[in-house]
Amino acid sequence: MNPPQFDIDIYDLPIDNNDQYQVNFGQETALLVIYNQDTSEADLSLLQSILDATKISNDKIARLEIKNISIALSPILRKNYIANIISFGVHPFNLGLKIPNTKYNAHKFEELLFIYSDSLDKLKDNKAKKGQLWSCIKDKLLTKTS
Repeated sequence: MNPPQFDIDIYDLPIDNNDQYQVNFGQETALLVIYNQDTSEADLSLLQSILDATKISNDKIARLEIKNISIALSPILRKNYIANIISFGVHPFNLGLKIPNTKYNAHKFEELLFIYSDSLDKLKDNKAKKGQLWSCIKDKLLTKTS
């Protein structure tokens, strides 16, 4: 598999023909969460706690589990209305995005916010990282959606 090729315009990304990732999330998705497919049940429980704390309705949250491979997220973004993204342990480059990989900062592009976080496994036992993530969610994402 060849890595994605980028033009000057970061939104002109190749389409990933892997049908597994050509998904339709529905009319309006307030939050897309991305995490590795091999995430444990305990880590998924942490994810659910984070999502519950946002008070975003479950029908407005989409989940994308990926294997440890690179995909092109751009076609998914074009096909679906997605307001915000939180990526847990999946590097922006592996999503075909050329945006800063600074963790726990909201990066705005087009009309959405992208938050890059450590994996759920690394967050689980680290209060400082969980605090940084929650602070970013509360200050950037929740003020935008309320």
